[in-house]
Amino acid sequence: AESSFRKALGYPPFKRLARVLIKGNSEELVHSSSVKFRAILDSNKRGEVDILGPVPAPFKKIRGKYRWHTILKGGEAKALNRVIKRSLQIFSLDKAHKGVQVEIDVDPLSLL
Repeated sequence: AESSFRKALGYPPFKRLARVLIKGNSEELVHSSSVKFRAILDSNKRGEVDILGPVPAPFKKIRGKYRWHTILKGGEAKALNRVIKRSLQIFSLDKAHKGVQVEIDVDPLSLL
């Protein structure tokens, strides 16, 4: 039953997932940075990757840091890596996002 569920929703092992977590001290900056990162991802995906979010992480604030995440689904790890790597390069050029941290987790065990 679990295998059928995962296949229908495009979860591993049938597709690859990546979680982009953006966190920082300012809720407004984290939110705007997450939206900007999503826009950059959209411009780099070329149809090979599905993008969900950004939305607040299930635990929106941990240790004083606000957290938003975006989930990417793709058929191959190479496609996800290419989209994420290029998007990070572009995102890091914009100094407006200097106060946030970006974490990438490929095939995450948890989305919390």
